[in-house]
Amino acid sequence: MSGLRTYIVLIAMVIAGGCAATTGSPTLLPPAGTQIEVTQELSIGGGARLFMQRGEVRSRRDISVMDPHCQFISNRPRSEFSEPLVIRPGIFTVENSYRRRDYTWAAEIEFARIGSNRNLSTIMELSSDTQEDIDRLTCLRWGTGGADGFLTIDEMRTAMGGLVKINISG
Repeated sequence: MSGLRTYIVLIAMVIAGGCAATTGSPTLLPPAGTQIEVTQELSIGGGARLFMQRGEVRSRRDISVMDPHCQFISNRPRSEFSEPLVIRPGIFTVENSYRRRDYTWAAEIEFARIGSNRNLSTIMELSSDTQEDIDRLTCLRWGTGGADGFLTIDEMRTAMGGLVKINISG
């Protein structure tokens, strides 16, 4: 009887552990097949990146880097950088996603003397049949890694607001 009880407890632990990985979990990467839905036309003056924070499209200079933000990255030629970058409503599919810690462009700056000058990035490689020039969505913040951590899915959703939806596959 004791063996049966142990077996039931182990099964319950496995089931409970499987339920712990929710979309708000800091350990969840958007898996391949996740759909990124752009709900309205997004546009920025030029360049190859379109930044979003607090549900608004913003220029790079208006991004608060310590707070969650996301950016679509285009592979369009440099000769087109003077033209507006436009992302039309539609669905992108995540082909691959990964995380990366990089020193920021201001590597010599240390916030609060704790070395918080790192990008904590979640990179999603995208595909689309209609917008082939948009190849990545990166969501990030500056931070220390230990204290801040990578963005959760909920933080990504908040950064993009109603402009973009993340529909996790499976």
